[in-house]
Amino acid sequence: MKREEYLDRIRALLQNLPPEDLERSLAFYAESIADRMEDGMSEEEAVASMESPEEAANAILLEQPLPTLVKVRVKERRQLSALEILLLVLGFPLWLPLLLTALVLVFTFILLAWVLVLVPASVCLALGGSAIAVLFAGVLSLTKIALPALLAAPGAALVLAGLAILAGFVVLGTLRLALIVTRALVRGLKSLLIRKEDKQ
Repeated sequence: MKREEYLDRIRALLQNLPPEDLERSLAFYAESIADRMEDGMSEEEAVASMESPEEAANAILLEQPLPTLVKVRVKERRQLSALEILLLVLGFPLWLPLLLTALVLVFTFILLAWVLVLVPASVCLALGGSAIAVLFAGVLSLTKIALPALLAAPGAALVLAGLAILAGFVVLGTLRLALIVTRALVRGLKSLLIRKEDKQ
């Protein structure tokens, strides 16, 4: 297959994509083929070493923002037959609650992932604020000449600051986990919007 045939096939599969996104993606694949040809491959070998046009189109769709992907899929929808409309109307009491339940579950998982970030983040902030407050209280005790408070304040502030730093590492770990969960759920939603024909 020649480069132009390969790119035209991708263009045909993604005809409803916004033109600027489509051209950017096609430029990427054209450049990949050109790089392979510069490395000594023939045009046919370079194209053969690439993923299939269907796989490339699938990868491009998965990289699109969810709203863009929904718009693309809405444009591609064919007209429903009378039987399909009748089945949709009659099945409404069944499919609508299931769809709403699935959406609520996805939203709940995303929310739970971010709550797991907020809890250690609030603990981290509380410990850091407490360290500053204890240190400030120790400085204020200088005016009253309270020697035990003056001696204990720096140690307590260091302990609280150390705990705040440890909590910060927990925050970073949970933040990474929340990002992974969110990306996986959004990617799963995107893949549901991509039809089987695109995956084959």
